[in-house]
Amino acid sequence: MRYATFSTANNPTPRLGIVLDDHILEVRTPTTMLDLVRLGPIEWARLAKAGGAAASQGYDLDRKSTRLNSSHTDI
Repeated sequence: MRYATFSTANNPTPRLGIVLDDHILEVRTPTTMLDLVRLGPIEWARLAKAGGAAASQGYDLDRKSTRLNSSHTDI
């Protein structure tokens, strides 16, 4: 599972997302990478399962309107 902080042209506020192929899925809660790390492995597993189920949704990373601010793997 790859997590990232990202923003879009329509909403420049950095937010947490899950990177799946060429899409990024916004995570509503927790809202920051630090909050995610603090929640621990049980929450990471829940998000991984939810992210896999929604793989075709989210923001297209190939578009210029989506910007990755930071990226982290294997949390």
